[in-house]
Amino acid sequence: MESIVKAWRFAALLVLGGVCAYALHAWAYAPCLCILAVQSIGGSTDAASKAPTEYHTTLQARANLSRIAALERPCRMDIRLLMMKAANERLLGRREEALATYRGILQFEPRPEVYLAGGRTLSEMGRFDEAIEWYLPAVRFNPALQLDIDNFGEELGRRVRARLAGGR
Repeated sequence: MESIVKAWRFAALLVLGGVCAYALHAWAYAPCLCILAVQSIGGSTDAASKAPTEYHTTLQARANLSRIAALERPCRMDIRLLMMKAANERLLGRREEALATYRGILQFEPRPEVYLAGGRTLSEMGRFDEAIEWYLPAVRFNPALQLDIDNFGEELGRRVRARLAGGR
């Protein structure tokens, strides 16, 4: 009888050890991995945007997207990683893909910087009416972002201010 109790205790300890190992991985190791990766890719994305040639920008942005793709599953809810994905897509001229990424982010995290980045992407594509629709929530969330929009274009900034004043 005593050996059966010991066997059950041992089995329970194995199960408990497995649960603890999973919890450590899911709630400690994976988030730390994401934080470190986001910091590293953030620096690489910044370097790509300031690269001396388009060739260097392209190489770095592609490398960044490869690293991001490997992290998308474990870091799927990290908005910073998704924002970097969209930024690198924009650096490669993949604006429709970047816009799709911004739309995906908005599904679970409607933040002003996402609206601002999506509006800027649309502005770069020459789709100004759509861009204004993205800029409006950004400025409603954070009125200081109007200055950023003004930097994208005086006419665009004026149109956003007019829409805000008109309440439409």
